[in-house]
Amino acid sequence: MTQKTIFLMLTCLAVFNSYPCRAGNGSATAGSQELSSLFVKIPPGTFIMGSPVGEPHRDVFGDDETQHVVTISKEFEMQATPVTQDQWYLIMGYNYSYCRKIEFCKNEHLDINGVQICHNYPVEMISWDDAKNFIEKLNQKQKQYSYRLPTEAEWEYAARAGSNTTYYSGKYESKLSLYAWTTENSNDQSHRVGTKIPNAFGLYDMEGNVWEWVNDFYGPYPKGHVIDPHGAVSHPYQHRIYRGGSFFWPQWTLRSALRATDSQDLELIDRGFRLVRTRK
Repeated sequence: MTQKTIFLMLTCLAVFNSYPCRAGNGSATAGSQELSSLFVKIPPGTFIMGSPVGEPHRDVFGDDETQHVVTISKEFEMQATPVTQDQWYLIMGYNYSYCRKIEFCKNEHLDINGVQICHNYPVEMISWDDAKNFIEKLNQKQKQYSYRLPTEAEWEYAARAGSNTTYYSGKYESKLSLYAWTTENSNDQSHRVGTKIPNAFGLYDMEGNVWEWVNDFYGPYPKGHVIDPHGAVSHPYQHRIYRGGSFFWPQWTLRSALRATDSQDLELIDRGFRLVRTRK
């Protein structure tokens, strides 16, 4: 490996340790805001999960966004960006991402022992099962933190970051290109994480770039006020939920309340994930 490659990989590895690290070569920025740490503390709080009747595009994926009150009772840490191809390779030793070749990332392309990587691009072609395998291997290497997928409630709470509008950037689609990569501006490929404006919690790419698996099975929302919900206990076809829209879908899929679902073993070119961690 070249010195540049070794530096990039060691920088990427730091995200799984207890100290802050910087994305890429130390300068993943969105406007004047620097991505100084790859995990963000999400405070506890209460919010309205789901969408109001009449929200545009609400029923396209099914009428399953009934509003209800959710309390997240404990602080947790969420990765500020989706898991990258570098991070995936360090734990798994391979990279099957669709957007991994030099034509997708030019100067940020790496070839490590024959494995092609777009440095700091989100890993994709990931099933829910793949994400769980990654997390199991990661946790075997860690002593200070326990890593997992967010629950659906944690994901929406973190994505909204105190907002109650259709998108965490506001009610309308006019500014979404500043916050997200979608088919309107992506050239139908993923892009380097952390290059758009983050939400109010400092999370990047919660809208767009890649869909993100959450832990929950798909099922109807509970009624009334719930605390730290974990979703359905099973699904007859092993369907899990993914959130947030992607580079391959239009802007309306970025709605904070939108729920998408697929079989947990399905791998697609715009499907990835991000981590949540808690101290052991």
